[in-house]
Amino acid sequence: MEQHSGFEATHRLVLRWLRSGQLSGLRIDHPDGLSDPQQYFERLQCHFAREATVAGHEPRALYIVVEKILAEHENLPDAWPVHGDTGYRFASVANALFVDSSREGEVD
Repeated sequence: MEQHSGFEATHRLVLRWLRSGQLSGLRIDHPDGLSDPQQYFERLQCHFAREATVAGHEPRALYIVVEKILAEHENLPDAWPVHGDTGYRFASVANALFVDSSREGEVD
């Protein structure tokens, strides 16, 4: 993703869908597998803003959420131009409402 040609080739269809309004945001899975996730997100945001300007629209931030399982002590980097994560932490807390912790011994 760090090479411009690789980014353009792999995102051609997605960027066309964004440009046409068929997509309104992106979910990016496991961005920490990239060598420079921040640069990748910045490239997506810049490309989206440039496309809006060319089309005569007011540029705005592309809605991006990140699928990344965060440890309790971990947060997404503030510098990443994304809107947040997909909410696995919240889902885990919410799902705990349905678990009867008094039966833990039987499950173990």
